[in-house]
Amino acid sequence: MDAEFSLITVNKNAVRDAAADGDRRSAGVGPLEQAGRAGPLARTVSVALVLATVLTRALTRVFGELVPKNLAIARPLATARAVTVFQRAFSTVTGPLLTFFNGTANRIVRAVGIEPQEELASVRSPEELTVLVGHSARQGVLPEQTAELVQRSFAFGTRRAHDAMTPGTRDPDGHPGGPGGGTGRRGDRRT
Repeated sequence: MDAEFSLITVNKNAVRDAAADGDRRSAGVGPLEQAGRAGPLARTVSVALVLATVLTRALTRVFGELVPKNLAIARPLATARAVTVFQRAFSTVTGPLLTFFNGTANRIVRAVGIEPQEELASVRSPEELTVLVGHSARQGVLPEQTAELVQRSFAFGTRRAHDAMTPGTRDPDGHPGGPGGGTGRRGDRRT
């Protein structure tokens, strides 16, 4: 800051006289003092910097985010195989730094009287999601069949797949014999 003020307020004639008398440090002040008057060159550099920044951001967005995302969606297993080693190495190398940053952020948040949360508090319960799915179906945003499937999935609750499975020897109501009415053994049929 001091340098900026001194370059603005310096007596230009005194700088030239001192430089002419052989003062090398004063000779160096001249070009610095002139930097504020670069004119067309400054405008060209400014435009070039803006264009370079925009181009860099666009290329980063396309090749650093969108192309990898689309590859991962189109070929998830191949992409996972290709990036796993690099991801593990990156996580190992940057893990301590990220832990430090996260800890620092948590201390700052605590300092202003807020307890940081590691998980989202706004996660919806199955009951809330069932209501949202029903509402979306009524509004026409979600097809009825899809809404029904999702609601039945939530109704499944904490049961496991084996709770819903029906063995071949039982009918859907749980009675022995299956659809043929027998015990499920080959050739055994009730008539």
